[in-house]
Amino acid sequence: MAYTHTTANWQDPTHFEEAIQGIKEQEQALQFQTFDFEFARKIGENIQEQMKALHENGKGPNSATALISIRLWSGLTLLQDTYGSGVTVSNEDWARRKANTVRTHGKSSFLVGRELVKKGRDINSLGAEYAAHGGAFPINLKGLNTGPIGAIIVSGLDQWQDHHVIVEALRSLI
Repeated sequence: MAYTHTTANWQDPTHFEEAIQGIKEQEQALQFQTFDFEFARKIGENIQEQMKALHENGKGPNSATALISIRLWSGLTLLQDTYGSGVTVSNEDWARRKANTVRTHGKSSFLVGRELVKKGRDINSLGAEYAAHGGAFPINLKGLNTGPIGAIIVSGLDQWQDHHVIVEALRSLI
């Protein structure tokens, strides 16, 4: 059964192992044959749709705003967009720090955070340049076992929602 995010289970210590395993399964399932500008654009559009659905269904904040970014480790930003009108420089800083977490650890920032908490460590213990909060998902290419080539990042909602909108957007494309 696929792991489903709810505010109840991702924060509950009795569900950490379930959350960790579920996120690992997501990362395994949501890999790409290729990755280009057009695909990045489609992902961005799907994230926008997920954000809109959260807002319309009352599952997101009343004034949902988020930064959406798709970055490659080569330094190229394939997509940078916003949802809503309240995005600030702080969202960009969070996005950068979440991306750094994926780049360094080779897995989603949400997974890194859940693993830290399970070990009894503070989620903010990685240092000022990292954010082990949900919202950065690795871009892994099938058959390339050297780690992710970049990250898909959302910054602006609760961390589990940042992660969730990315996962749902990718599921609709893969």
